[in-house]
Amino acid sequence: MVPSRRCLVWDINSDAILLGDDLLKAIGIDPKSALNSMIAHTSAAGKSMLETDEDCSPVIGISSDDKIDKALRKMVNDAISDGMSGHMKDPVLKLVMKHKNVWRRSLGPDPPAKVTPLVTKLKAGAEPVRCKARRYSNKVNTCTKSQVSSKSMG
Repeated sequence: MVPSRRCLVWDINSDAILLGDDLLKAIGIDPKSALNSMIAHTSAAGKSMLETDEDCSPVIGISSDDKIDKALRKMVNDAISDGMSGHMKDPVLKLVMKHKNVWRRSLGPDPPAKVTPLVTKLKAGAEPVRCKARRYSNKVNTCTKSQVSSKSMG
């Protein structure tokens, strides 16, 4: 069906097969359109996969480890109820608990990110160039003006 493709095969008990973007395209499946149709597909409850009952507004405060642990366990259990293999529960839970410092239940006074600051250095002999202003459509200009005016009034 697809000639001369190298594959990595794991000998595990699983109902899922993971295929890369290039292999899917080679067998005639467009991953982006497949994903869009899956998102548009409604669940048995009649809601889109993008719709939730949860309030998505940010919560301000300090996250406790107990709340994060509880939320991570709920997330793994939800994944199992949505079709993840049951024998993967312990490894996945171990993985998310190992990296639980990246999860948040609320926004709070977290320390700054531990990253190296970006420093821009010009090459020797580089000269500045004057560029024309970017042109936007009337629709974008109108939207931007209304947002700026509403921000300055509020």
